[in-house]
Amino acid sequence: MKLSLIKSLVHSLARVSHIVNIFCWALAGACLIVMLLAVGIQVTGRYLLFSAPSWTEELARYAMVWAGLVGATVSFYERQDPVIVNLPLPKSKGLNRLVESVKAIPVLVFIAPLIYYSPLVITHHMDRLTESLKITSAYVLLVVPIFAWIILLHQSSRLLSAYLNDSASSQN
Repeated sequence: MKLSLIKSLVHSLARVSHIVNIFCWALAGACLIVMLLAVGIQVTGRYLLFSAPSWTEELARYAMVWAGLVGATVSFYERQDPVIVNLPLPKSKGLNRLVESVKAIPVLVFIAPLIYYSPLVITHHMDRLTESLKITSAYVLLVVPIFAWIILLHQSSRLLSAYLNDSASSQN
């Protein structure tokens, strides 16, 4: 009974991870479209009207940052992120658990400081406005803890699925 509840929770976590990944796909795509439109307006303004709006460069830059970090979560979820060695997962349960555990260490070492320091950095930027758009720069930086928490969600789902040998581990 207890094990089935844990498996159910791990399966639910894998499902949440999958749904978040779908949302991230859409958000990264939207950010790329915003970036493309901003650059298009800038190019049109610069070469046809000889005066590009200053806000387009800033908007394109921020959209690129958001698209890059949100897109990185999609890449991580789909195991398409850069790796040193991309070996197939072992068939042995014990070895698979060990491999997933070892692979989780650098992810956690990278993500932990981002999660820890992000509130301080975002709070520091709450009263700073961007040059052209005149929005608080905290909105731009908000993508960093979002990115970190999503990667942590995907990694947790991956690791727990490996330990329970759930079918979700092959998908995530």
